[in-house]
Parts: sequence; C-alpha cells; structure tokens
Amino acid sequence: MGEMKERIIMGDISIFTKESPVLTAIWKHWAKTQETEKPRRYLGASAIGHECDMFLWLGFRGLAKSTFSPRMYRLLNRGHREEQVFVDELRGAGCKVWDTDPQTGLQWEFDDIGGHFRGHPDGVGLGIPGAEKTPHILEFKTHSLTSFNKLEKEGVEKSKPQHYAQVQVCMGAMHIERALYMAVNKNTDDLYCERIKFNKDAYTSLMKRAKKIITGYNAQRCATRPEDYRCNMCSYKDVCWNTEERLVMLEKGCAIDCRSCCHAAPIIDEDGARWSCGVGKATVIGRPAKCSDHIFLPTIVFADTADAGADWTKFQLEDGSTFMHGGKSSATAFSSDELAIMTIESMQNEAVRAAKEAFGGKVTQVERV
Repeated sequence: MGEMKERIIMGDISIFTKESPVLTAIWKHWAKTQETEKPRRYLGASAIGHECDMFLWLGFRGLAKSTFSPRMYRLLNRGHREEQVFVDELRGAGCKVWDTDPQTGLQWEFDDIGGHFRGHPDGVGLGIPGAEKTPHILEFKTHSLTSFNKLEKEGVEKSKPQHYAQVQVCMGAMHIERALYMAVNKNTDDLYCERIKFNKDAYTSLMKRAKKIITGYNAQRCATRPEDYRCNMCSYKDVCWNTEERLVMLEKGCAIDCRSCCHAAPIIDEDGARWSCGVGKATVIGRPAKCSDHIFLPTIVFADTADAGADWTKFQLEDGSTFMHGGKSSATAFSSDELAIMTIESMQNEAVRAAKEAFGGKVTQVERV
C-alpha cells in the first residue's frame, strides 16, 4: 500500500490579525459613535475633583474637548457596560437597587448652580449589608491592576480623590448621607467595596469651587510650566499652553457660542442652565449660537487688551501691532470666526491687515507652510 500523504488547506487567517477588516470596521464604528455623541455643556460632578481649575474651566466654556482613540473610547465605555453587572450582583446579594429614578424612569440626575452643574449617580441602594436601613448613593468604577491595588491599599479618598469628590457632591445634592463605592479589577475581576460617609465640609468646598469655575472669566493652571507631568497627561495641553501658537484659546472643532463670549454670563439663580446676553439676544446653549454679535472673552485671546467699546475690543500683539475684534460697522475688524482659525503669526502678517483695511476681506483659511 502506498504511503498516504496529507494535504492541509488553511483558510484566510488575516481576520484574526490587527489588520483584520472586521476590526477596522469596529474601530470605525467607535470613532463614529464618539463623533456623534452630544457634547456636554455643563460642569459635571464626575470632574469637579480634578486637580486643575483651568482644565475644568476650558471644558465648561467650550474651549477644549477630550477626544480619544477608538480603542480608548471603547475602554471608557467598558465602565458603562459593567454598571448592569454591579446592579445584578447587588440585587443577587439581597439589596434593593434603583438604577433609574422612579419618578422619571430615566437616569438619576441632579443639578445645581442654575443647572450649570450636574451629576449622574449610578443608582440608589437600600439593604446594603452592614447598614440595611440606610439609603446609599451607588457609584461603580472599573480599574486597571495598578489602580486597583492602590485603591485597596489607600482607600477611595486618598487613591481616587476625583471619585471621592464625585460621591460627596452627589450625596450633598440628593440629601443622602452614605455612598457605596464599588470597583472591579479589569485584569482579575476582583471586587472592592467601600462605604463612604457624607463630608459636609468637603461638599461645601466643592460646590464653592464649582461656582467659581462656572462664573469665572479665567482660571488658574495646576502647573507653572507645560513640561509638568500633569500637563503631559492632559488632553487639553495644546490649547491650554497654546503649543500651536493660535490666536485664541479655542481648540479646533469647538463651537463658538455664549460660553466664550464677553456679552454672555451664566444665570445661576434660575433653572435651565441659561445664559444672559448683554445685547439682548435669546441664548440657547444647547447648540452653537452662530451669533454675529459674538466677541471673544479678552482672557482667551493671546494678546493684550489695548482698548474696548460696547461691541469691540482692540488688541496689541508682542510685536506692537494691533487689531480690532468685533464692531460690526468696521470693515477692518476681525470677527470671531476669523480669529478662531488664525495664528499669532498670521495676525502679525502686514499683508493680511493691509488687505483687510483696503478691501474689507475676510480670512477663511490659514495654512502653515
């Protein structure tokens, strides 16, 4: 009998590699999901414990936004997917869990400071072992191995001060004096639980900080130089330290609306997260205002204020040259749309200013060569 030979036929294994068209399509899905996500137009309780006032202020004023790679965005959404697991586990342990507000049927939400400050706890629980009759704010988090180990060693307040601040403002706003913080180690599925008491002094301090961020026209950085390790990890570094030498502290793609306008101010003694307008316009912060009266806050223009009127500001650059911003009746004044795309170098260009003065032209594009 002759020798039997085998012939092995292998299918296309490229689908199991990182270059897989399946994975490519998935990453595109996450990128599109992030692009279509409605931007937050309020200061969030989840961020109020951040160490940098400028980070909070830039986000609230709509001057910068966090963007992530599709992989990182998927990772961030891992936390949302884990929430139902925590809820099911607590219910399985005999606890009552309200993961939505019974009055609305929607996600839990509270707001303060005129609606400009908001928070969304993961739920409210009752029957928590060790304090069965006490209602608890529920907060669920996912952690890396290193972060989880630090959490187990030091506790929430020390290892995760931003999370600690979040539950404090949630407890204060919802008048619940206990919180249950639950965390999962994404590497091992180990769990961590900590009951946290309401700290009135911490709550008062955090609310004072939130009001300062919301009503302020500028803020302080937590660092004194861009090389600081905290700045190197910050997604707002480029716009905060103006690494691209833009003319206005405004990240590309951010809307020009009431939050960056010197005519507008947040209304904090009424509900609805509304803004007052110094020229009497109706303000709708839910979408870009596209207002012809918009004038950038002087504090976010990288130039010195030389003079100002009711609807215009005159700025001076380091080389001594000046330019006008606002003043719709002036053909030589630059609009907010123009300043938003210009660099300091382009504004110092004599040909640009000469064309503006001679023809009243409009800057529509700035290219770096």
